[in-house]
Amino acid sequence: MDSTSNNLTNEKLCKRCGKCCYKKIIIKRAVYITPFPCEFLDIHTNRCVIYSRRFKLDPRCLSVEDGLKVSAFPADCPYVAMCAPPHYKPARDDWQWGDEW
Repeated sequence: MDSTSNNLTNEKLCKRCGKCCYKKIIIKRAVYITPFPCEFLDIHTNRCVIYSRRFKLDPRCLSVEDGLKVSAFPADCPYVAMCAPPHYKPARDDWQWGDEW
């Protein structure tokens, strides 16, 4: 296993911000993090309540490798710094949602 693969499975990189567990929306070719968390995210701890079974119980849950392929992680995510492919466009969390929802 190469160092990139090791980094993708190294959970110590995660800073537990929870941003990867919020639903995303694409607006004009940019991925935005919405204010809507996954139903399995404990928003007080930013931890998944089904973590060990997440891929089985929620087919929408992405691995780090798959999340990097679809810009699911914000720029400040350690996985982006360590493992993102060249020209990665991070998910944005700067949309002003206001009364749109």
